[in-house]
Amino acid sequence: MDPGEEDAPGPSGASRVEVRVRPRAGRVEFVRATLALEFPGGGEYPLERGPALALEAVQGLGDERTAEALRVLAAAAEDYRGLPQLLVLVAALEEFLDAENRPHGACPLCMEPFAAPARPCVRLSGCYHAY
Repeated sequence: MDPGEEDAPGPSGASRVEVRVRPRAGRVEFVRATLALEFPGGGEYPLERGPALALEAVQGLGDERTAEALRVLAAAAEDYRGLPQLLVLVAALEEFLDAENRPHGACPLCMEPFAAPARPCVRLSGCYHAY
């Protein structure tokens, strides 16, 4: 978690928490996102139905991988329904970002899509192309 977490009352007394999440690995970061959780007002945490989940300030994932990240988070929230979830959700997003920490799109040199090598290689370039 980074500094900059925010806990502020939202509409109708709801509390909103934002946590900037990055891959745990100490390599180049191609992806990152802010996990936004909104807890309805008037209830005790943890809630039986859980917080509303959103990903904001997403970088490097694209629409399909962002949707997949939200599915992973929703599944984790369901597994921990009625229990404290904040750290579980941050850990789930960190794990997802670790696995997806690669460039998205096509290589500007060869115009082929980025992908991890399917076979052993002598050299793996910075753009994930195997030689």
